[in-house]
Amino acid sequence: MRCNHISKNNRNRLSFRCEKCGYENNADLIGAMNIEHKTRDYRYILESLGCLSATRTNA
Repeated sequence: MRCNHISKNNRNRLSFRCEKCGYENNADLIGAMNIEHKTRDYRYILESLGCLSATRTNA
């Protein structure tokens, strides 16, 4: 999704078409990309708060 417009009308079975900007793609791919973006955002927030280390160490 390019414009971040959220609507249930954007998805029609396997296809996704944004009502606002007209972006089209596979609906499952768009869903997977949204999950990835939310995960990256959440991880960034946790790292900035010091809850996660930015680098991994072996114990």
